[in-house]
Amino acid sequence: MERNVLGLKHLLRQLLDFRKRERGHLNLKVREGDLVTVIQSIILNFKPLVQSKNIDLSFESPDELICYFDEDKLNKICQNLISNALKYNAEHGKVKIRL
Repeated sequence: MERNVLGLKHLLRQLLDFRKRERGHLNLKVREGDLVTVIQSIILNFKPLVQSKNIDLSFESPDELICYFDEDKLNKICQNLISNALKYNAEHGKVKIRL
């Protein structure tokens, strides 16, 4: 139930962001950071789903990748992509993420 509530909150935030973008009020908050660390933390959120569907989720990256990005926007994009990859993947399937 908690996961469903978090999912609904996520969808609501996306809808609000879409409205902000339509009105030209959506600003990027770009900062320097390690992209690898951020992606790894996003992937960890999907561990229960990966285990329940027995999906082989692999992540290939350099040890560190320092760049500029908006962490909130990156989070939303990556969560959406990974969520869809897992949702539409068969049990015992594979998902490979490579930077």
